[in-house]
Amino acid sequence: MNFSKSPGVTFPDLNGYPPGTSWSMDATGESITLPRIYNPSSGSCLRDLSIENLIERRSPFSHVCYGVYADGGKRRINESSVLVFTDGACPNNVRPDAAGGIGIYFGPNSPHNISQRLPGSEIPTNQRAEIQAAVTALKILKKELDTVFSMHKIVIGTDSEYVVKAMSEYVFKWKKNNWHTTKGKEVTDRDLLEVLDVLIEGMVEDGLEVFFWLVPREDNRDADSLAKAACMTSA
Repeated sequence: MNFSKSPGVTFPDLNGYPPGTSWSMDATGESITLPRIYNPSSGSCLRDLSIENLIERRSPFSHVCYGVYADGGKRRINESSVLVFTDGACPNNVRPDAAGGIGIYFGPNSPHNISQRLPGSEIPTNQRAEIQAAVTALKILKKELDTVFSMHKIVIGTDSEYVVKAMSEYVFKWKKNNWHTTKGKEVTDRDLLEVLDVLIEGMVEDGLEVFFWLVPREDNRDADSLAKAACMTSA
């Protein structure tokens, strides 16, 4: 794919990309930005792009940070953003004795942090737990929006590559194909994925940006601990 950097810049052909895909020029040249994916390095002037430097951990809500262009060592807190880490766990995955749990971490000692068993009567799976955690997190934020909390950007941090790709890439093709894969099979966990997609679309209609941030497992340990602890509790 060719880009033009001349004043009469030629935009790339985005046919085949998911709806909402955008093209932009950043410090490294050109980039394609898929919808719903949070990329903290895109356009950032912060010298330190470590996750801890990109996060302001607060209670009840954590926030994402950005840099000051005059000084790449300084960061500012985006007060209109909220960052939530989610995870799912399922010891004995897909076995009859499996136990699923979800973990949601908003910030240190936040009253909104959750550690609970995966709801539902079907045999739990790790994938369902990870999707359910994102669903529950957005439902909490939706409720807060209707009461006291004001925000414009929601970032869901997860170490589940499937959840990130499902909601930023695959979902657009699935919906065009009536929630079936290219092989004609119904999408696994369609019920939860549909709920998650509807929640996101509703928030976008209200003027919110919703992004998914794929983080290393070691940086998602708070949500992971909450999810694992839930699996140890009684159903």
